[in-house]
Amino acid sequence: MLIPFYLNLSNRLIEPPSGYTMPSTDLFGGIESILDKVNSNGYSSQFEMDVDVSHLIKSAYDGHLNFQMCSQSVFNFGIDMPLVSISSDGLSLPQVYTLSMSSLVYLTVAMLI
Repeated sequence: MLIPFYLNLSNRLIEPPSGYTMPSTDLFGGIESILDKVNSNGYSSQFEMDVDVSHLIKSAYDGHLNFQMCSQSVFNFGIDMPLVSISSDGLSLPQVYTLSMSSLVYLTVAMLI
């Protein structure tokens, strides 16, 4: 977990420099709040706590800081159906198709031209 690394940056996240485009956040204060809620039985489920931890980590707006909570990764959905987008004339907005349908669409467009 990279939270100790953020010890040096915590002040920058709490009071970001002028021109910083993301809202400020206090990671360590957020962790303390979550721990207080845990200790006072403020969560009705593991999932509820995991959501708070996940939101806190994401509040840093840093793609290098990532923490996957176990209750949020039990299921992984995926579709083995690649998507492509095709413009009928190269100028109009493209339409989205499955890769398998794209060859039919391409042939149809080619026959119309």
